[in-house]
Order: sequence, then structure tokens, then C-alpha cells
Amino acid sequence: MARQRITQLQAVDSSAIRAIGYAPAARRLFIAYRGARGLYAYDEVAPREWRELLAAPSKGRYVNFRIKPRHAFMRMDDDATARRSVIPPETRAARGSRP
Repeated sequence: MARQRITQLQAVDSSAIRAIGYAPAARRLFIAYRGARGLYAYDEVAPREWRELLAAPSKGRYVNFRIKPRHAFMRMDDDATARRSVIPPETRAARGSRP
């Protein structure tokens, strides 16, 4: 698996999330969780969703209800342990993830 350049992360006020970042050209959201949960990348995140996350009063709640159910993700700790979760398009559609 090729090494991916990670965008600059910014700290956020959240009990679950330490920092977030967004790569608009790749439409990829990066979330560093607190504790030992690590860094994750979420695919095909629209710029609108990034702006909504920044403005959300609860970052964790927004991620749990708007990002996790709709976007494939990959743990970014290192290439040897990278794991990808793919959400089938029909599941995303059933969950109402269309823009």
C-alpha cells in the first residue's frame, strides 16, 4: 500500500476527537481520536460535510451520525496494520447518504 500524505490536523474541542484535517483534492477527512484509537481517514467526504463538521457543536456526534455511517474509512497508523472498511453503495443509499 502506498504511503499517503496526511494534511495538517487542527486540534478540536471534543471529548472523543483530538484533531481533524481535510484534503479537499482527495475529498478525504482525517480524524485523530483521543486515547489509543489512532488516526483514521474517511473517503469521499464532501467539502460541505467538512464545513458542517467544523461548525458542529459536537464533533463526535457529527462524526458518529454523519460521517461513519456514510463513508469508507482506513486506519492510518502504519502501512503494515492499515485496515479499510468499505461501505457498499446500496448501504450508503439506504442510510440516506446522497448529497
